[in-house]
Amino acid sequence: MAITFRHSSRCRIARSAVGAAAAALLGGGVFLLPGAAAAAPSVDTSQWKCELCPFEKAGTSGTVEGGGGVVSRSAAKFGDHTGLDDKGPQLLLEGDLRLRDDDGTHGRVRFADLGLDSRAVALEAGREGAFDLRIGLSGVPRRFGEGARTPFVGAGTGLQTLPAGYPAGTTAAMPLASTLAPVALGYDRERAELVLGWQVAPRWTTQLSMRNDWRSGTQRQAGSFFANSSQLVVPLEQRTDRFEASAAYEAGPWQASVTVHASAFNERVRAVQWSNPFTPVIAGADSGQLAMAPTNRFQQVLAAAGWDVTPRIRVSGEAAFGRMTQDEPYLAATLNPNLAVGALPAASFDGVVDTFDAGARASLLLDGGARVQGSYARNVHDNRSASRAYPAVSTDMFVGAAARVNQPFSFTRDRFKLTGDLPTAFARLSAGAELDFRSRTLQEVASTEEATVWARAALRPIAGISMSMKLAHAQRDGDDYGVATWITPPENPLLRKFNLADRRRDGGDFRADMAVTDAISVGVNAGFARDRYTRSSIGLTDGRMSTGGVEVAAAITDDTQAHAFGQVERVRSRQAGSQAFAAADWTGEHRDRVDLLGAGVRHRMFGGALDIGADVVFSRASSRVRVDAGVAGGDIPQAETDLDSLRVRVGWQLSEQVALTGTYGYERMRSADWRLDGVAPDSVPNLLALGELAPAYRVHVLRLGLRYRF
Repeated sequence: MAITFRHSSRCRIARSAVGAAAAALLGGGVFLLPGAAAAAPSVDTSQWKCELCPFEKAGTSGTVEGGGGVVSRSAAKFGDHTGLDDKGPQLLLEGDLRLRDDDGTHGRVRFADLGLDSRAVALEAGREGAFDLRIGLSGVPRRFGEGARTPFVGAGTGLQTLPAGYPAGTTAAMPLASTLAPVALGYDRERAELVLGWQVAPRWTTQLSMRNDWRSGTQRQAGSFFANSSQLVVPLEQRTDRFEASAAYEAGPWQASVTVHASAFNERVRAVQWSNPFTPVIAGADSGQLAMAPTNRFQQVLAAAGWDVTPRIRVSGEAAFGRMTQDEPYLAATLNPNLAVGALPAASFDGVVDTFDAGARASLLLDGGARVQGSYARNVHDNRSASRAYPAVSTDMFVGAAARVNQPFSFTRDRFKLTGDLPTAFARLSAGAELDFRSRTLQEVASTEEATVWARAALRPIAGISMSMKLAHAQRDGDDYGVATWITPPENPLLRKFNLADRRRDGGDFRADMAVTDAISVGVNAGFARDRYTRSSIGLTDGRMSTGGVEVAAAITDDTQAHAFGQVERVRSRQAGSQAFAAADWTGEHRDRVDLLGAGVRHRMFGGALDIGADVVFSRASSRVRVDAGVAGGDIPQAETDLDSLRVRVGWQLSEQVALTGTYGYERMRSADWRLDGVAPDSVPNLLALGELAPAYRVHVLRLGLRYRF
């Protein structure tokens, strides 16, 4: 269960100018500045009424719920994000405790899923108009494939060796039956966050935030020696620290702020060494080494300002300067002592990238409610890292004749947008245009230009029916497509990369909502998009997507409500390739489809003392790749995933303070994945695989709890 730190209020307040201003303050959750309070006229609030969320009264209040649950079986995929990956009993504890004084001092503690790896705790404290403190701790478990096995001793660490019986010429000759051991794939992410905001002066507010993320566990990796490859389980020990400080000033129509941001990423395990399980083809190729993610830093200063020139005109803008650095020491070019490798050109990469991001916006409100808005944005990525020549070592077996040179890619992007809204008696019409200019260094295309136009209409033709329609067209054109001379081996000169190639894009969507009766409402949506790369003979040539869905909600009685929905999505892309480094001689088509169907019902009994609800969802997804290369057997087997879930909730109010809660959940997953199905550790002679299994499970979860409200 995720806990967020935002606070919102939804109140229905008497329609008046003063009431609207008060609603804006209550809904925005902003500080009421002393200067503004002094200027406000005296208002009689005795007749104000909040129907949805009453104002909190002084004192203590809250709810605490404790209980337990049981999971019918262990399933890694089911436990991904939920923390319910282990079979057996589970302890559950959650609550929401509040404290408020008459002077505006308040505090709140929320906790959920204590006892699980997906636990979350949040603490809030403050005094209205003075300071606000938030502290959060949370965990997110990530669980991956099941059935992974490996013969490596020290799997999941930085040094992985092999037992007796290795190396061997093929996987069939390896003593896998006696040396394979199960290994888990996944990690736990822990997050700690602190946010402190305070008002240092009547018009000044400041905020300080710090966040730490830890990821600890394992992940997949692969290492190879020429044509022989091994799937590895490598460690994941990463930490990311973020710090941000800001100050904001507001005086009448002026607003301004300055923010300083710094972040640091650290990987505790610099490299992983593993023994070659295959008989070395070249003497000395007995072990390999893989570098993990390098330590890096990022700093940025951001300044923003806004000005309400008149009640109808507003302008705003921001500018940010940043720098990314990476100076992790290099690993050795090879561990093979028999290879004559020249010295590295430097001890570390010493990479530096400067960033600049800026934007400006203007908004004009015209007579009749029409509005015109324009904006400009620039993004600069200036890679100032040195370009050096490095010895080219291939899988600790060969040294290339020519050195490899790193290329400091950079880019600049400029975007112009203009939009307009025009309200009419029964519709709101909108239109816009955008120009996107990008220039790049060391790319096949030096610059591209893309123009986009769109139009949208929101209609309400009759009472109870609302509709919206949007159409968009974009066209991207670039300079003449060149040849990347720095890539070895060279690319096919007919190749066009999809992010650089000329493209035509069309899309649209439709939405309609209808109140069939006072108790039944229906919503319908549909959308399409198409990309055409008419000048690409090698590469992606066409892409299409279509979606459609319907939702129905019904209030059968005052105590019974029901809903149902269905959604479909289809994605298709086509590409062309060449086996002969010439014109296209094969084509491929990729088709994805997703079907989703669900329904739910809620019923209250015994005057609302008993509340019962149920939700069921069925989803089907498939992916298929067809290849036409002029020979049989080119198609890739279809990948499929079926997921069905059922959840039943029961709440029985035993007294005003005490309630009994219960939930039952069932989930069934079946999948077919050609990348995993039938691929045991010894299925491929030159691939020592982990032998993972495609996810498949049936899990029942039962929870019982007692909730106390005070």
